[in-house]
Amino acid sequence: MSPPRRKGFGPILAVVLVLAAAGGAAWWFLSPTAKSVDSVPTFKVVRGPLRISVTEGGSLQSLKSETIVSEVEGETKIAGIVPEGTVVTAEDVANGRVLVELDSSEIRNKLNRQEIAVSDAAAGVAQSRGALDIQLNQGASDVRKADLDVRFARLDLDKYLGAPVAEKVLASRNADGKRVLPEAKSLAEDPALEGEALQQARKLRSEIDLSDEEVSRARDKLAGTEKLLSKGYVSQDELVADRLALKRQEVSFDQAKTALTLFSTYEFPKQVEKLWSDLLEAEETLGRVRKQTDSSRSQAEAELKGREEKSRLEKEQFALLERQLAACVIKARTPGMVVYASSEDRGDYRDGQPIQQGTSIRERQAIISIPDPKRMGVRINVHESSLDKVKVGQSALVTIDAFPDRPLAGRIEKVATLPSGSNRWQNPDLKLYPTDVVLDDPPASLRPGMSARVEILVKDIEATLAVPVQAVGYAGGKPTIWVREGTLFTPRTASLGLSNDRFTEVLGGVSDGDLVSLAPPKESQKPGGSGEKRAPRNGASGAPKSPDASAAPDAAAMAGGKGGGRRREGSEQKGASDAGPVVDSTKGSSAPASITPPRPGGN
Repeated sequence: MSPPRRKGFGPILAVVLVLAAAGGAAWWFLSPTAKSVDSVPTFKVVRGPLRISVTEGGSLQSLKSETIVSEVEGETKIAGIVPEGTVVTAEDVANGRVLVELDSSEIRNKLNRQEIAVSDAAAGVAQSRGALDIQLNQGASDVRKADLDVRFARLDLDKYLGAPVAEKVLASRNADGKRVLPEAKSLAEDPALEGEALQQARKLRSEIDLSDEEVSRARDKLAGTEKLLSKGYVSQDELVADRLALKRQEVSFDQAKTALTLFSTYEFPKQVEKLWSDLLEAEETLGRVRKQTDSSRSQAEAELKGREEKSRLEKEQFALLERQLAACVIKARTPGMVVYASSEDRGDYRDGQPIQQGTSIRERQAIISIPDPKRMGVRINVHESSLDKVKVGQSALVTIDAFPDRPLAGRIEKVATLPSGSNRWQNPDLKLYPTDVVLDDPPASLRPGMSARVEILVKDIEATLAVPVQAVGYAGGKPTIWVREGTLFTPRTASLGLSNDRFTEVLGGVSDGDLVSLAPPKESQKPGGSGEKRAPRNGASGAPKSPDASAAPDAAAMAGGKGGGRRREGSEQKGASDAGPVVDSTKGSSAPASITPPRPGGN
């Protein structure tokens, strides 16, 4: 029997080989000058065309659309709505096709109640206008009566003193020009005195008693008015009138007593003063009546104006309800395709209610939108690193995912001044600027929401030196390219120009025909550190598959031909020899991509 074979040698040998291979690989990565140059993928630098572009993804939408909102106050419900996707034609607009109908039952009830309010307000206006006419007539009558009282007071004075003496009394003035009553004695001695002075003595005595009673009554009335005023049952004007009446009666009482005293001495002075005072009082009353008439007329006019204003407001409210009722029926105003607002993810629908019959709608809440088919475009987000390359009016090439073989021409219409804040809570450091790209001639088959890719044409360079972005590393904080010289790769500080997502323009540091490494030393790719630049996010995930990638890039690749420079957001792109870097879709930066060098052998 042969001796049993020793087990375990094979696995041990395999482990030793793996460790040796790992050590060799580590030595290769850490000693770039010691590795075999034939195993490093290279790229031959040649002068050729280079297209600089910025590529971003987005969704197709109408850059101009009419949003139809509810103009009904408060909240209502959708009673009827056309199906989403309905195409509104120009004929529909001309015929007033109904797109949305809102529930109008509550508005109709309000309209009926408001119609009654309008009628009541109109009746109030008519009543106030009649009251004003009555006040005008009453005021005119009061003025005529007060004027007649003045005339009668003058006649009484003339009757008592006689016209000549009465004229002297009325014409008497002091040094200041004010009317004064002459001395009774002088009047009594006037030879022109006439009248019935002796007969008035008995009358003056009775006037004293009457005046005293009037003063008491006026005082009692004033006291009662003050109590009623404190309880709010009378107005301040009535209190003032009672005070004036009391004062008037007190004056009359004083005049009567004075007249009696004078009459006892001079026979008639008391009556002279009374008649003179009555005449003055009548004249003052005439002035008060005129002012009171004007005040009452103004008050009646103000009341009429207030009721007219109320009537106007009631009519306006009635007209508003009529407009609200009309707003419940929304008709087509512009042609286009009906898109429900809830389908546009606006986020203003409570409880996630979609737009449909029976959905509650608030005032100013969007219901549907009608995109303008002639203003179709793509709204993209441009990263801040590419913002300086993007200008209004630049040409762009738009590829719709649904029609990948039919690229459409467009142009940049608008670039936002401030970055979008929609993703700020996810990544506060990410600055994206919304940019509108309008299509020059959109076909009718386009629909809002279709995925699209936009390539913004920045510049076409006719002839320049360019290298793949993964060929650029950093040494001492400066962009560096490793150029093959014999059996070694020599680092050269490079002066970089513009770049797209695959190639970088080299203005200095390399020459036409140089072979550059597509796998710079690992240390050159470390971000941060002393003076080192941080590579863009989402750098290249690998180098070219073939170790012999020295073939010059074709013109389509460098010039950004079909497929060159375009990508879906977040998708990998192929560089030279069908395995280029992955570039951050939000940047399109000219900085080199962060790459991982290939293993020896190029695989």
